[in-house]
Formats: sequence, structure tokens, C-alpha cells
Amino acid sequence: MATQKIYREQTLRQIGQTNLRWGAAKFLTSSQVARTLQVSETRVLGWLKNGDMGGLKTGRRWYVSPRQLEAFLEARATRPSHT
Repeated sequence: MATQKIYREQTLRQIGQTNLRWGAAKFLTSSQVARTLQVSETRVLGWLKNGDMGGLKTGRRWYVSPRQLEAFLEARATRPSHT
């Protein structure tokens, strides 16, 4: 559990390094989320399309706010593992 907390804190620090802003909010592209979480962009797009991860779709692109990404990480951290 401590490892997940450290990973989440590192991820949230990385989020603060993005430059895309709309108003006062910063947004990550789906490819930035994929790099941050070290997964494929296809997986991130699947989470977005299924509603597992919150995001904003404009045209053909998806954007995720830091708050949405944090909520996604917290939901996955508290979810029981399948063993």
C-alpha cells in the first residue's frame, strides 16, 4: 500500500509539468497519461471510452485533468486485487 502511495505522489508531481491549459486547469493528453502511467495509449483510450477514467473529448482527442487522473488512481488503489 505504501508503494502505491509513493507511485501516486510521483505521478501527481509529473502531472504538474504539463503545459496544456484551459483557463486555470491543466490537462494531459491521452498519450501523456499513457507515458505517466507507463501503459499503452490504447489502454488509456479504452479506460476513457468505458468511463473507467474521466476525461474530456474534443474532436478526436481526449484530455484528462489532474483531478480526474487522481480519482482514477485512487479508485484503482482501493480496488481489491484479483489473485
